[in-house]
Amino acid sequence: LKRYDEAIAIVQANLRQKTARANAAPNDAEPWRDLAVPQRNLANIYWDKGDSASACRVMRDAIAAWTHVEKRWGLGEQDRRTELDVLRKQLAERHC
Repeated sequence: LKRYDEAIAIVQANLRQKTARANAAPNDAEPWRDLAVPQRNLANIYWDKGDSASACRVMRDAIAAWTHVEKRWGLGEQDRRTELDVLRKQLAERHC
């Protein structure tokens, strides 16, 4: 539908809520993982919109979020394969 700005606003609002939840529970892995998950989708929305600078910024933020989860609590093989590795590949392929 190419309603990129609407989709971005929705995901950003969701991320603000997830950030608050994660900050309120610094020792709980679940809200931190919940914060990491939607960032790849947001990066892809920016990319599809043609905003490569924002897409690359969000991909770097997402990698940082997943790396935080990995260092603090460990990362399951599925999250590594379907989230973190995909983000790293996209970051390289998109020449960010």
